[in-house]
Formats: sequence, structure tokens, C-alpha cells
Amino acid sequence: MGHNTKLYRAVSNDEYNSIVSNLYKFSYFPNAMEMKWFATSIKHVKIWGDLLYKNGSYKIIVINVPKESLKHMYYVKFLDGIGPAYAADVESLNKFVKKVRLL
Repeated sequence: MGHNTKLYRAVSNDEYNSIVSNLYKFSYFPNAMEMKWFATSIKHVKIWGDLLYKNGSYKIIVINVPKESLKHMYYVKFLDGIGPAYAADVESLNKFVKKVRLL
């Protein structure tokens, strides 16, 4: 049995509410990229959150992804000069994300 990896995403309050109202499933969200990006550390997600949401009005979500699913995600070693990040489309995320929770 494989292990899970935790990934972190900074989301607006509206995106978070959308995730909750969709029973913790991701959906396409107005004015957002189709791919959902996730940091590999809390430190890096806070940097991205502060850059994207200048007023500090964001939440951090944590997802558990089976390690074997990471090979199906897009990976960048040093995104935006900050750190490693993974991305996937909504359909893929909803297939392999085991849990979404608020940090």
C-alpha cells in the first residue's frame, strides 16, 4: 500500500467556500487558472498566499495525494523563484485526492 504526500494551496475565501459546498471536491472557479497549483511546504504556500492575496485574506488547504499520483501531476522544481510545486486539473485532483482540510 502506497503512502500519501501532503500538498498545500492558498485559496481565496470564495474558492474555499466553493470546495466545501462541493463536498470537498475541486471545481473550476471564475478568474482562476484551470490548473490548481500546490506547494510542497507550509513555508512556501505562505509566501505564495502573501503574494497572491495582498490583503492577507486567504486560507491554506492541505490535500493528501497518493505518492504514485504525483507522477501524473505537472511538477516545477522552483516555481516563481519560490520553491517546488505540483499542479493538476480539477478532474484529476478529484480522482486521486483522498482528503481536503483547512490548515
